[in-house]
Amino acid sequence: MSTQESIITLKPVFHLSFDLEEIQPVASRAAGDDVVVNITGGFTKSYDEKYPFNSTILHGRDDILVNPTHNSLDCRVYGKTEDGAGFTIRYGGIVQASAPVGAVCSGQSNGHTYEESYVTNNMTVFIDKDAPKKYDWIKFHNLVGRGRFFRDDKGFHIEYIMHAIVQ
Repeated sequence: MSTQESIITLKPVFHLSFDLEEIQPVASRAAGDDVVVNITGGFTKSYDEKYPFNSTILHGRDDILVNPTHNSLDCRVYGKTEDGAGFTIRYGGIVQASAPVGAVCSGQSNGHTYEESYVTNNMTVFIDKDAPKKYDWIKFHNLVGRGRFFRDDKGFHIEYIMHAIVQ
């Protein structure tokens, strides 16, 4: 049976914010330009106690393939929960090329809204095997996020509103 109605429900579960170094060009190839963005810190903050994930981001890196229409993300990040459990975040994603995104990334603007851009990810979190049981939910949900870039007096950042696909 086929339906055009949505068959998934997205639940906002946590806010994710990364502190970024400036974009570093690496190489050009037929598929586009390879760039690297180092992640120097950040945090996650849960929206709902049913989906706990308050943490500190230690470091990470996003290897990005840039072409004229979009950027393909390949990100790996490491952190610790508020309980001290270690985790690794891995995600791919798409950033569609747009004037608001380009202006923030090049330092010509301090930010853009979520609605002005298409900055998305599809995340998996690998959490320490001895982590408290309250984090088990994160092992069994697809996580997708919508993001935005911004700059403030502390530097260059990206933040996402992360959603779990729930029943």
